[in-house]
Amino acid sequence: WAYETLGDYRFLDVALRTGEFALAAQAPEGYWVHGYRMTVHGIRPATTANNIKLQDQVQAHPMLLLAYLHRLTRQSRYLEAVRRAGEFYLRTQNPNGSWSHHYNLSAKQGRTATDAPGGGELNDLATNDAIDMMALLYHITGDARFIQAMKRCGDWLLAAQGNWDKALGQFTS
Repeated sequence: WAYETLGDYRFLDVALRTGEFALAAQAPEGYWVHGYRMTVHGIRPATTANNIKLQDQVQAHPMLLLAYLHRLTRQSRYLEAVRRAGEFYLRTQNPNGSWSHHYNLSAKQGRTATDAPGGGELNDLATNDAIDMMALLYHITGDARFIQAMKRCGDWLLAAQGNWDKALGQFTS
């Protein structure tokens, strides 16, 4: 945004370089981990695929940057990376509609911060980021699966409040 606002190419250059890192660091399955080490052999994840954070914008920020770079440059590789991340995000949604603190790729299961399976979290934007990315991906792709994921999450949020009758579409006492 600084590049568009101020017109200084240096800001775009920084964004493009950061985008190159995000592309290089993205796992084939579409996710990013919460830390990397640079070695003479390239980029190395600082954690395993059994602890893929969904909170703290670990997934959302690279997706937003790459979507923005696609808008500025129209380079399809940025959009392809966002779509791959979106497919990963869909797979990480818990059966109850929520998203967890992190995702265990081996177990194919979301986990809370305390490592309990399948629990949803609002802390540090775990579920919030997922909803935002579902909206972004729907607008980019037009794919109704992203809207359906948001609806399932909405059902979870309502149920988590207690006394929500889904059939009636209202709270009961």
